[in-house]
Amino acid sequence: MDESLHFLSLSPIRNLDRVVVVTGVSSGIGLAITKALIGHQCHVVGSVRKEADAKRLQAEFEEHFTPLLFDVTDEAAVRHAALYVRALMNGHTLMGLVNNADASFRAAQEPLSIHVGLYATGEMPIGKLRQQLEVNLVAQVAVIQAFLPLLGTDLSLRGRPGKILNNSSIFGRYALPFTTAYAANKAGLNAISEGLHRELRPFDIDMVVIAPGPIETEIWEDAVGDDQQVGHNKGPFDPFIKNFQTNANALTKKPRWFPPTSTVGEKV
Repeated sequence: MDESLHFLSLSPIRNLDRVVVVTGVSSGIGLAITKALIGHQCHVVGSVRKEADAKRLQAEFEEHFTPLLFDVTDEAAVRHAALYVRALMNGHTLMGLVNNADASFRAAQEPLSIHVGLYATGEMPIGKLRQQLEVNLVAQVAVIQAFLPLLGTDLSLRGRPGKILNNSSIFGRYALPFTTAYAANKAGLNAISEGLHRELRPFDIDMVVIAPGPIETEIWEDAVGDDQQVGHNKGPFDPFIKNFQTNANALTKKPRWFPPTSTVGEKV
């Protein structure tokens, strides 16, 4: 692995007491969380998948931001990133980890585009379901495992134990029709979080779930947009999927139905 491609800043961090790792910060909720944390005098170490995004964010936030260039589905890259952050922290614990990186499928040719994806459960490609679980659930656990020592399970580090925030959704408790893959991911993340909350008590590491409703991000384009991919299966559920999208489109045209991403950022 070419380290120069994955870690673009070696600048020292001024205040090691207020360093937070945030995954998936290129846009949407992750970017809003990054802005809010920096606004509260935190240093954000944020992951993106594209070098252009890393450079853009570093230019915007300057010394308050350290970019990490990796994909959360690459377990080796995640662990390499954690080792890099450990070197940056110089024997100190992290203030927190925000597990935000998210991906879902929109169509067969776009398996990692960030959309809820409208599929009837009875017709959903099993390979796509498996892939989404790998990205949105298994990868989240891999990130937590990699950074747990820096959050306080390594008792040799200085500083207070950190906090983990998993970005879930209200739909982890309430599954809308034709979005069951998305809901299953979030329900699984809730269960993982609940178990971790108890497992990490001996280390005083707090485990928190943030579960917003629909937020104004591109993830909802399938449900409220004019998506040509809806009905691509031409199966018996197709008319019902189209009807669901039509109703969702009408509902979400109401003013302020989608709160801005900054709402979540400030809550974090």
